[in-house]
Amino acid sequence: MNMGNMDKYDTVASANEGAVMTLLDPINTEIMVNEDDGSEMTIKLLGQDSDRYRKADLAATNRRLKVGGRKGGQVTAEELESADLSKLLAVTVEWNITSPSGERLKGAIPQEAQGKLRDIYRKWPWLKQDAIDFVTSRSNFVRASTTS
Repeated sequence: MNMGNMDKYDTVASANEGAVMTLLDPINTEIMVNEDDGSEMTIKLLGQDSDRYRKADLAATNRRLKVGGRKGGQVTAEELESADLSKLLAVTVEWNITSPSGERLKGAIPQEAQGKLRDIYRKWPWLKQDAIDFVTSRSNFVRASTTS
């Protein structure tokens, strides 16, 4: 068995580089476009093996352990959902979308726009789920082999 170029299995490097996810209409799965210029709506996401995702995941796990360590402590469903959203916010790095309010958002996502991004994921739960599925699918971040 010829394993060839093993670099293609470096999911950490490719997850740190990120990949672009095209937004699909949740009703008819057509590609969504920005009305002002006709460009496809996209978000760039880092993968679950990225440094930023791992850091957010470990922080969420530490919070759960702290709560569970208290006498009778239980983690709530709301806390788990909040942790998922925090991880997603940490790895959403660029956008080219029209927000639910009609605002055009393009380019790198500055730190001060995290609240706006959180609102979009809350307003469009289908996008949040699509993004989580994209981030957690390593095949979206494995580099295509340049040799056969």
